[in-house]
Amino acid sequence: MSAPEKLDRASLRKLLSALGKRISETGKLVEIAVMGGAAVVLTMDAGRDATRDVDFSFISGDRSALDAAALEVAKENGLPEDWLNDAVEGLASDAPEYTASMEFPAADTGLRIFPAKPEYLLAMKAWCLRSGLESHDAEDIWNLTKELGVTSVDEIDAIHAKFFPDRDLSDMTKAILEDLVSARNTGKSYDPMIAWHG
Repeated sequence: MSAPEKLDRASLRKLLSALGKRISETGKLVEIAVMGGAAVVLTMDAGRDATRDVDFSFISGDRSALDAAALEVAKENGLPEDWLNDAVEGLASDAPEYTASMEFPAADTGLRIFPAKPEYLLAMKAWCLRSGLESHDAEDIWNLTKELGVTSVDEIDAIHAKFFPDRDLSDMTKAILEDLVSARNTGKSYDPMIAWHG
């Protein structure tokens, strides 16, 4: 069962700190890259306020210690077992520069977290784009293009190609992106219907 969208920045930091503490108690150290909505919530003041879960890509360390700690944190906080999940790994880029240099929590815990760069998030959101009525992809793209100063689909396409050179954006995706970029460039406020192509 999916968790409600109640994981705001403060909640995420608390949960990830608890996760790091649990791992530290085992004497292990784990490094992960945080992706998707959790990265947006953690790093962008102008982004959305909350997310359902934490998408991550495993970098290094003891994976079993991470999995065990995540289950303990889930039980303690009434979260579904998959609140921390690696489903995004199948979509990850091979480009080594996709993670940001920012590190959280502090280095003295058992967990080091590297949120994905805004450019990488934009590339991934463009690749996975679903309608604004089905997901937060379009809203995240709206905020990420604003954050990066991106004003055209060609720029989004170039950023996407940097991380996913072997994947082309579909014509439908480009049409939705064009609607989003055009609306934002003309000063409109975000509306999920902008990204609806039924």
